[in-house]
Amino acid sequence: MPYQIDFQQPLGSERRRIALELIEGAAAALQNESRSIHKRIHDFRVRTKKLRALARLFRPADDDWFRRENRRFRDLAHQYSSVRDAESAIDTFRRLIDQFDAQINHKAFASLFRDLLHHRQRRVELGASDERLVELLSELDAARTRVADWPDNGIDAAIITQGFTRTYQRGRRTMCRLRHNDDNETWHEWRKRVKHHRYHWEVLTNAWPAVVQVWCNELHRLTDYLGDDHDLTVLADLIRSDEFSHKPKKAKDRRSVDALLGLIHQRSTELRHDAAELGAKLYVDNASAAQQRLSGWLAISGARTH
Repeated sequence: MPYQIDFQQPLGSERRRIALELIEGAAAALQNESRSIHKRIHDFRVRTKKLRALARLFRPADDDWFRRENRRFRDLAHQYSSVRDAESAIDTFRRLIDQFDAQINHKAFASLFRDLLHHRQRRVELGASDERLVELLSELDAARTRVADWPDNGIDAAIITQGFTRTYQRGRRTMCRLRHNDDNETWHEWRKRVKHHRYHWEVLTNAWPAVVQVWCNELHRLTDYLGDDHDLTVLADLIRSDEFSHKPKKAKDRRSVDALLGLIHQRSTELRHDAAELGAKLYVDNASAAQQRLSGWLAISGARTH
């Protein structure tokens, strides 16, 4: 079934059903050998992020439960973060070069690209071994057992409305903070808050499908802006790091690195402008207004408790 709550079913059992389906999907993604290791890791990580967002939506029911499960699912995804970042660096580099195709000499960046490929291969060898996969599948089995024991009762529409509002409010506050603190860390934090908010609307689609789907599409566009910007930051940090193999000794190599950093800055500025403009529209309501709207929609949808 889709990543959506059926409001004609008990909300507690829906929480458990969706979590179990996400875990099954994560395990299946990792074992799908017809796809590249990078696509398998991407699919796995998306599902773990949705699991964390789901737990955040139901957080008001039991904060201790949320903290345990959020930490566990976060740790699962983190195991492949270095592999994901290495693949992302290559994709980001390619998009950046395409973006400025008419303005650059591609040959000047050939050495940088080769080093990115070598870096990705090392990360796969270190972080995506068969042994790691077996361990991760075992941890998913353990998560499946835990989720099967999550209680069904005591969860009503007010719980998920509170969870939704809390995430929305944190995202809105972080967006507002960017007006005075325009740094990479704050942009990264806002990206995470927006993604949680997007996943919340996705799982709440049945509150009003025609309207929520449009809202989700715009949130998806916002997370794309913020995600592309974050990937540019990761790429910039990588080519500056000691870990990265490209240590320029020739003047032309130094110029290539400086030129790439300049392109990153230019593209990042464009993306952040677009994200701020769209985000201002999506977060225009204060938290009380957002809470009241969702509460009304859930009431009309007849969300069940038991």
